[in-house]
Amino acid sequence: MIDSSLNAIQLAERFESALRSTARDWRHAVDRRLKHLGVSLASWMTIEAVSQVHSPLSQSELAEKLAVSSASMVHMIDRLVKAGLVIRESSSDRRVKHIVITDAGHRLYAQIKDEVSAARQQFLASIELQSLAHLTQLLEQLQCVLQPYHDCADETQWSATSSNICRRRSFKISSAKSGSVPTTARDSTKAPTS
Repeated sequence: MIDSSLNAIQLAERFESALRSTARDWRHAVDRRLKHLGVSLASWMTIEAVSQVHSPLSQSELAEKLAVSSASMVHMIDRLVKAGLVIRESSSDRRVKHIVITDAGHRLYAQIKDEVSAARQQFLASIELQSLAHLTQLLEQLQCVLQPYHDCADETQWSATSSNICRRRSFKISSAKSGSVPTTARDSTKAPTS
């Protein structure tokens, strides 16, 4: 019994270390891939967030969405404004500025999106698609566990919020499983043959 408890602890520590290292290495690899465009992953994520919203977000909403500090977001927006990729628009509340992507920002976003997609395909090419689906499902389950700690100020809401998120994600995962699955991530980008 003691051995299995120790193994579980060691495995959990290995998992945490691997998760952290993989996230860091992925970010650095994407940064290197985007360097020739003069954009970092943080810039790309900001441009992506701004381009995908139906109504413009404020700087603080954007910081919350990207899980960065308000100060970091202000510096990022300053750089993107200086580069002509986004603008700050006034709102009805004079204290709040909404961030809006420019035409130049849209053009760069399309370029970056293609580059990030190519990088993702390269990174995942050797991973079997079923393994990737399983890992994705595990990470989404972990998000279910962690989400309430981020979203809810009241501990009593954690369980209910976690259950709702998990139910929505389980439905998406089981729906995705019903289709035919290519063998590897690379195969999923190939055109189907009849």
